[in-house]
Amino acid sequence: MNNIPPLNAASLLKKHGLHADKRLGQNYLQDASALGKIIEAAEIQKADTVLEIGPGLGSLTRYLSVSANQVVAVELDLKLVSVLQTILKPYANIRLIHGDILKLTPKELGLPDD
Repeated sequence: MNNIPPLNAASLLKKHGLHADKRLGQNYLQDASALGKIIEAAEIQKADTVLEIGPGLGSLTRYLSVSANQVVAVELDLKLVSVLQTILKPYANIRLIHGDILKLTPKELGLPDD
């Protein structure tokens, strides 16, 4: 996982005229060591499909992508979706969905119903 390029959250937010929205609980983890520990603790298998709610700027999403078969990332904040589309473009196994996870069905997410 060391070949995942780091993200500079402050720079990305400034470049796109964005800021963390406390109302949405947004924060942007970017420490590679912490991200690696999260992935390790999750014990994700290569055959797994992972649902990530609120990918933010995609830091964890990219690490999930390397570990899992597929990542379904659901982002509520429309302002982040276009940024995420660019950041996540190199990762073919990530499906980015703009929407409210509380209103989406497993079918809409492309996940099994069980």
